[in-house]
Amino acid sequence: MKKLFIFSCLLVLALLSRANGQLWQNVGNAGFSAGAASYTSIAIDGSGTPFVVYRDEENGYKATVMKFNGANWVNVGSPGFSTEWASYTSIAIDGNNVPYVVYTDYGNNGNATVMKFNGSEWVNVGAAGFSAGEADYTSIAIDGNNVPYVTYQDFGNDYKATVMKFNGSEWVNVGAPGFSADWVEYTSIAIDGNNVPYVAYMDNGNGNKAAVMKFNGSEWVNVGAPGFSADQASYTSIAIDGNNVPYVTYVDYGNGYKATVMKFNGTAWVNVGAPGFSAGDADYTSIAIDGSGIP
Repeated sequence: MKKLFIFSCLLVLALLSRANGQLWQNVGNAGFSAGAASYTSIAIDGSGTPFVVYRDEENGYKATVMKFNGANWVNVGSPGFSTEWASYTSIAIDGNNVPYVVYTDYGNNGNATVMKFNGSEWVNVGAAGFSAGEADYTSIAIDGNNVPYVTYQDFGNDYKATVMKFNGSEWVNVGAPGFSADWVEYTSIAIDGNNVPYVAYMDNGNGNKAAVMKFNGSEWVNVGAPGFSADQASYTSIAIDGNNVPYVTYVDYGNGYKATVMKFNGTAWVNVGAPGFSAGDADYTSIAIDGSGIP
């Protein structure tokens, strides 16, 4: 009976696979990290290799990066390479396939630190703990000139949004630090094809709704109306398509805590499909856009 049951399950899976064309499948083994993993973030290099960063409980809650080599997940440098605890880990990969990681660095008073892998070990990019104060919700992106940018909730500037970039020798502010109108959470950064940085966040100054700003070369300006979501928006995440159209996803308190995606049509933020489209509650929403412009 047990063998018949197993055979029946396999037959159902095979039929589902044939009916649907494709199914989600694991990339390597499920649960590949040595222990519990939190603050997971993923990026894919120019060769199609996925990299993940996370806070690694097995290695003292420090940062670990792994990549999939086609058969297995393997460590990129030493596991637990940060000097101390790491939170809000985020990863991006430059045009030379060099991975960069930003995180809240508890070895440096909770300030922001960026490290990159030089082929043999993880090294600091500029000074460790370079932010003016504690930095939460750290997020990293790299422009077309391989310049890394980070955004975060800036404890040194009234918990508002700050963006910094690395100029080759040090981290410098992009526009004014603490540029948002009020304090923020869930900061996320993306850079368009013209190397213009955009930041999305939950905007306390506008009812904890979603807001997006971009840097116009001299100052940060709103992209559409601030607080454009129907209700409170958490876990905001931004991506920009090949036509420089920004998309944002978030947990939508106005639609049963489900996932919603919106894009900016040049004048206003509009829904992409139905708002609250997920089957149930959604947390940790994140967005990316493929080469065909599909989010």
